[in-house]
Amino acid sequence: MASRRSRTGAGGEAEASAPAPRRSRGAAPSSSADSNNIKVCIRVRPFIEREKGEKCIVEMPMKDVMRVLDEDGNAQTFNYDRCYWSHSREDPQNGFADQNTLMSELGMELLNNSIRGYNDTLFAYGQTGSGKTWSVIGGKDMNLDAGLLPRMVNQVFQMLAQRKQEEPDWTFQIRVSYLEIYNDKLRDLLNPIKQGQDKSLEVRQHPKFGIYVPGLTESASTSSEEVMKLMDFGMKARSVAATSMNDRSSRSHCIFTVSVTQIKGDNPEKPLSLLRSKINLVDLAGSERQKKTNASGDRLKEGAQINQSLTNLALVIHALAKSFTNEGKNANDFVPFRNSKLTYLLQESLVGNSKTVMIAAVSPARSNYDETMSTLRFANSVKEIQTKAIVNQEADADIIAQLKAEIKALKGEGGAAVSDAGTQEQLAMLNDLVGKYGSNFRQEVEAAQQMEQMRQQALVDMGLSGKGMATAMNMNPNTPYLMNVADDPSLTGCLVYFIPINEEVTIGSDASCTIKLNGLGIAPVMCQLVNFNHTRVHVKPVADPETGKYGRLLRNGRAIGSTPTTLEARDRFMIGRSFIFKLVVPLQKEISQSMTEEDAIGDHLAEIMDNTSEEFMQAKAFVEAVASRIGEEAANNFLASFAQAIPLVQEGNDISAELRKRDNLLLRLDVVTDVMGYEGSEPMLCVRLWKKEPAAAKMKRVFKRVVQNKKMNKHVFNIAAYLTGIGTDPNEDLYTDAVIDGHRCQLIALWSWRSFLVRLAGMREAYDDFKSAQMLNPRLASWSPTSDNHDPWGEVSYLDVRQSSTLNNLYQYSGSDSSSSSSSGNLLPPSTPASAREVIDGLRQRLAIAEKELLQARQRSELNFLPEKRKSKKPQEAKMLAQELLEELRVMKAELHAWK
Repeated sequence: MASRRSRTGAGGEAEASAPAPRRSRGAAPSSSADSNNIKVCIRVRPFIEREKGEKCIVEMPMKDVMRVLDEDGNAQTFNYDRCYWSHSREDPQNGFADQNTLMSELGMELLNNSIRGYNDTLFAYGQTGSGKTWSVIGGKDMNLDAGLLPRMVNQVFQMLAQRKQEEPDWTFQIRVSYLEIYNDKLRDLLNPIKQGQDKSLEVRQHPKFGIYVPGLTESASTSSEEVMKLMDFGMKARSVAATSMNDRSSRSHCIFTVSVTQIKGDNPEKPLSLLRSKINLVDLAGSERQKKTNASGDRLKEGAQINQSLTNLALVIHALAKSFTNEGKNANDFVPFRNSKLTYLLQESLVGNSKTVMIAAVSPARSNYDETMSTLRFANSVKEIQTKAIVNQEADADIIAQLKAEIKALKGEGGAAVSDAGTQEQLAMLNDLVGKYGSNFRQEVEAAQQMEQMRQQALVDMGLSGKGMATAMNMNPNTPYLMNVADDPSLTGCLVYFIPINEEVTIGSDASCTIKLNGLGIAPVMCQLVNFNHTRVHVKPVADPETGKYGRLLRNGRAIGSTPTTLEARDRFMIGRSFIFKLVVPLQKEISQSMTEEDAIGDHLAEIMDNTSEEFMQAKAFVEAVASRIGEEAANNFLASFAQAIPLVQEGNDISAELRKRDNLLLRLDVVTDVMGYEGSEPMLCVRLWKKEPAAAKMKRVFKRVVQNKKMNKHVFNIAAYLTGIGTDPNEDLYTDAVIDGHRCQLIALWSWRSFLVRLAGMREAYDDFKSAQMLNPRLASWSPTSDNHDPWGEVSYLDVRQSSTLNNLYQYSGSDSSSSSSSGNLLPPSTPASAREVIDGLRQRLAIAEKELLQARQRSELNFLPEKRKSKKPQEAKMLAQELLEELRVMKAELHAWK
């Protein structure tokens, strides 16, 4: 059998071998209790609905061998501790692996280690939708599809109860914590206090007792049912916290920890024997950098913002793998554990006191080939890492005595310097550990029961309940309910809102609403719902009493507006920009039971196409005008992209209006074409940031304004003004005023579409931070950037210029088509003066050419004086091209301004 690091290249030839492995990889998994290497397992899931019909690119000929086929059918071979085939029962290969298989092979191994006093960690890695959460948490049916976490929770209580029967002098204590890491911030998912009102959490490290989080809830539990309640509450808390659709849950990590303390003897303070262990189950965020959409290719790919926590994790894994592969030669190399809170928390699991297992989840579909290969390469690095697990058997009294000695010594050494911030922080850490190890378990159980009551009350206050609670709430089991849809399948269905018959159910952010939602675009009262005969639900939109405007409500991707409508089974109901729900009607069992993990948020985003807006109609007129030169298919694809982009720009405007009310900012979706590849170039999306004129300045200007010459452009069809409202004077500077929606505006910045997606992610995070801060300080009226965050509304940056297709064409234009313009290839950074001057000179030359062509086209309204490939027999197209040149002239001016 090939060694663990052997690998076959795409052409079938063996690649250069790495240093010899330190332990063999058998066909069957070896017990990690006998080895300190991280155990790496691969699991391949079945096809999901949209992948059916694709070719399976994954093969598992042996239990520790995995092959991946590229487009040409060439195989790359990888070796791991265990490869689990969960793709198809009809083609079992080395044996079909269901949830029971994982529990018997991995779950029991981890539990046995824990009972012996070792710390355990299991973390799942893979792209969104690869099945990692399925392995850890499970499916909706916890009886059949339960993952490792619920199965291990049930089993640990059974194992401890059995030991109690066999050895009555042993007692056991179980504590549970649930932590979310989002945007490098920690959140206690078991704390019933609203997000933003709870205290901030930080990671601390004691040289002997390791990594811990002061203030994190550790709930004492006496049964597996109590633990599962905690997990359910935490998942609901994650769902409610997702204030930006399709954003937070896919980029957050969760660590569920079960702490086990085993005490022998009647005196817990002086036990005859004591074993202490932790079981950490880590569900990492999706590892892909960009998500696929079913819309229009690369234009609307999401996930432009890279998950920095996973990036730092990859750097840590790379550094560790390099160190261990070189047999300690680089042992002193710096490993950046503290670059992120995720890697800091995982430090012990990766190199410290832990027996660790990794599950890398992969898709079998060819469309996910790149993500699958990325996951496997990451797993290859992880398997080189070693941990140093030890049995934890020190008594609480001994730990407390040692901690108190440290406190005394610190105070003695500090003297007058005890008030120093660093010393105070050390003292606070030590005192917190004293409280942790000196607590009474019975008192902890009583406190946990009180906290559970607070959690249930928090759910009631939000109008939340569980699907199985209808009967318990004296409600007809046929009552329809709204179920949340999330991009993370494990969170879909966590939020359930029943709609009782013949009652008006109100939805909004106001405390008086039946269903309370908080998020972007959620007004105090959005709508009223009425249940008719348990078969359908009537929706009545409610206008804002001050503005008279209706909130954003969509049924199956179409705006409801002010018109009452009816929801039927499986209809999708979007409220504001934060929540998507699906209506479940129990009386229609066939439809309700067919709801699967396919009901994911990404599948519904494609429906949210605002094809009734003014912007869309203007874009449609533009596309119809250029369809003859770019082709019907390309024109339709672009129009679909434009329609899907509109809601994202509107979301940016909603965030801007709420966070920067005084700045009067306005985002507008716009279109540019490639001036150097006009004939074959498709239009490209961009976004302009405008600043609306303040009311006082507008009033002053109106009284002084002189009537302008309206005859200047009478011969030109102004497509640029028609699309964007830009002023019609060809000599006006890029930063002079324009009239948009009746407001005179100043252009602040021009962003490529990809850059806007990155900035939109920043806006969402700023909104999330602002709402959290506003809970602590209700008087907070607006957001402002601090040293800890950047300004996503900042002016045009070097990155924006670098990504601009027109600037890239300065180096890459080949005269054939627009494909080269999409690359960011050979542009040199502005730090080199020579290259900066070269770019500016090139822009000036193109600027002069464009101005000349524009002047000729405007004078003759035809293309006789333009280059041969730009000639046309249609005067109307000539007029349109003139204005396109005007628009591109302004784009180049913006680039030139940025480079200067």
